[in-house]
Amino acid sequence: MDVNNLYLLINVLLYLTAFIIYQIKQQYFSVGSMFLLFYLSVALVGWHVFNSPESQGMYLDFKLFPFVYLCVMLLLTTWPILKFDDRQTVVQRPTNKVFVFLCSITIIVSVLQIYTVFSTFNEGLIAMLADTDQGAELYRESMKNNEDSGVGISNIASIINGAFSNLSVLFLFYSFTLPKRNKYLITGLIIAVVINVMGGVSSGQRTDVVLKCLTILFTYFLMRNFMHSTVRKYVRMAMVVILICIAVPVLLITIGRFSSTNKVDDHTFYSLEWYYGQSFLFFNNYGLDADGIRYGDRTANLFKQIIWDDTPHNYMERRDKYPHLKIDDYYFYTFIGDFTIDYGPIVGTLILVFFSFWFVWGTREREGELLFHQLILLFFVVCVCAQGTTYLFSFSDVSGGINLITFLLTYCYFKLDYLVQNKLITF
Repeated sequence: MDVNNLYLLINVLLYLTAFIIYQIKQQYFSVGSMFLLFYLSVALVGWHVFNSPESQGMYLDFKLFPFVYLCVMLLLTTWPILKFDDRQTVVQRPTNKVFVFLCSITIIVSVLQIYTVFSTFNEGLIAMLADTDQGAELYRESMKNNEDSGVGISNIASIINGAFSNLSVLFLFYSFTLPKRNKYLITGLIIAVVINVMGGVSSGQRTDVVLKCLTILFTYFLMRNFMHSTVRKYVRMAMVVILICIAVPVLLITIGRFSSTNKVDDHTFYSLEWYYGQSFLFFNNYGLDADGIRYGDRTANLFKQIIWDDTPHNYMERRDKYPHLKIDDYYFYTFIGDFTIDYGPIVGTLILVFFSFWFVWGTREREGELLFHQLILLFFVVCVCAQGTTYLFSFSDVSGGINLITFLLTYCYFKLDYLVQNKLITF
């Protein structure tokens, strides 16, 4: 075994050891267990990707410290989730009118996108079924649209819909936990979630679709034990059906982009593995030394655009601004890597450590009760870790910044509701 494979083996053992220790302590498969298993699977797939013939020359020699550092930082940022025990916790219910009002906004802006999303989806899917090259064409169109992103406002409803794309998932699963479930509200939220997922499929954005599916999967594990067993059973069945339906167009897009034979071949499977397992490998090579930093131009892009005129509006402008960096965001290197490349390993680590401890403090239960606005904080950590482990920090650039602000405003909205509900503040 060469040194690179030895380090990859140690990397796998780090996550395997963490999973075993956590399971021995918990004696229960929780959402924290799911995350540790997720990290372990990425490490295993990454090991296989490195040894694939198609990866020859793609990676530099590995070092042990970046693997250890990444493991420690992932465990630290996942800490609020790892300490969460849904068996001994109840979630405080927000005022019904307050909750329904925000859900209604989410549903309305999603419904406004139905015609656009499904007409594009139907045309694209029919074209891909007839000719898989159309999958590659969809992908190229999505990349061209991204080049123009970050400048101006073109569709307010679409922007608001995107801002609530994550929160609509939490609202839906929380609605499943209520003893008196509002069927109309649940139906509306299901439509909102489906539209958000279909929007990514119709535009050929595989990454967006996969991230939303990961969010749905991990939110289910976060909320499953608050659901009645019968409800939980139907939710699982619905998730399986939806994921199968989504897998078909995603596979067609992948075949169209990567397969030379327009069929499922070895290169198609390699491309799927590469997307899933590359992040740990590229972080090891460049996460702590990319030959420069981006000064927050990715993770704090929206906020920097407000202050500085020379801030890149999208990833194309950012790559042109930092051509000297050894890696750009065409490749995936985890959300941890986004912060270390944006601010440097020291400042990036301090930022991640600060917010990790703040989220641990902000999500601590009070006599076994998790307040609803605390659940929103915990859900934000779920989104960051689920979406950012195989990808990047998903709350970056303009759209991500708007999503981040939406989380903050929603947190304040429900915290204010709690204060008013308990007469800790009056108007």
